[in-house]
Amino acid sequence: MKKIALIFKVHQPFRLRKYRFFDIGENHDYYDDYQNKYALKRFTEQSYDKANALMKDALARYPKQFAFSFAFSGTAMDQMQWYAPELLADFQALAAHKEVEFLAEPYSCSLGSLISRNFFCSQVEAHRKKLRAVFKKTPSVLLNTDLIYSDEIGQWASEMKFKGMVAEGARHILGWKSAHYLYAQPETGLPLLLRDPALSENLSLRFSDRNWDQWPYTVEKFLQAVDAEAGDTQIVLCIDYAVLGEFQPEESGIFAFFSALIDQVAQRKDYAFVTPSQLCKQTPVGDLHVPTPVSCVDEERDLTACYGNDMQRDAVANLKRMWAAVEKTKDKEIVKDFMYLTGSDHLHYMSTKWFSDTPSPRYLRPYDSPYDGYINYMNVLSDLSQRLGLD
Repeated sequence: MKKIALIFKVHQPFRLRKYRFFDIGENHDYYDDYQNKYALKRFTEQSYDKANALMKDALARYPKQFAFSFAFSGTAMDQMQWYAPELLADFQALAAHKEVEFLAEPYSCSLGSLISRNFFCSQVEAHRKKLRAVFKKTPSVLLNTDLIYSDEIGQWASEMKFKGMVAEGARHILGWKSAHYLYAQPETGLPLLLRDPALSENLSLRFSDRNWDQWPYTVEKFLQAVDAEAGDTQIVLCIDYAVLGEFQPEESGIFAFFSALIDQVAQRKDYAFVTPSQLCKQTPVGDLHVPTPVSCVDEERDLTACYGNDMQRDAVANLKRMWAAVEKTKDKEIVKDFMYLTGSDHLHYMSTKWFSDTPSPRYLRPYDSPYDGYINYMNVLSDLSQRLGLD
């Protein structure tokens, strides 16, 4: 039997207002409330409302045959609580289904794994706590920001008592191996689920591209690719939830595609929808060594989109310098601001690479250039550094 795990990423970053040099030390209000409200409203109208309706209908029609998972950031939960409580209630109604699993992740989709092990673990624990409070769910599988993974991060996940972790099925770490099997972290045996990059990005990046040789993309073409895999295999699809309706507009047929996919898979005896935790109960086929970090971003599947130029490295160096003081402070507002400011989106805005990223809210770039993003961000960090007594 072929098993399909659908993982939908739900994330909204806290976008920064224009923060000038002369604001440093004078104004601690960093966030652009208008843009944050506008983006969430847009995503709700174009994507979330319609996608939730589709999922509820599928769960009602196939109560035992359909299952999926959310990777739901803490910042998305915060914004829905503040700006769109009715939307959050809609997600909570979905979460009430036992077939809907929630994965753990760093709270703000941060690059905590690049800053400090302690910070990374604190972000994951804060996210676990938030999930329990908002959705009454306790996650057992971890998904890091941008699917960043290495042997070391896998060891951290194991020590945090996770039952498995999702990583990118990058070709350069797999070699001749297939992404469609369960592997294990070499030292701890932590089960590793690997995203299928091609099938995931057929939906997230290429679905409405009329120049693509597989356009129009149909469920039949998707299942043909799955059927080409020999034996009992697993397909892990990890895409942004906003692919449904926002990144791929409704007129592209994306909702009809998912509705038809759910119908066909749920009705076939040789297929099954499963959750990541169900896949992690299997016996791994072998170890997978990942000595240097991989991610799901860009063609290179590395960290260069968020940590590849001098501006990004300088920003991360400042975050590392500040973390020791943040860890000691009892000022909850400073801790919250630091957590929001470590979100990966802020680093992606500084990227000078012009490849197409996997769609996410970062595509609504708020700056005219990566340099503008860097200057604005560093002004904010300078103010936070003063609040910590470092400058």
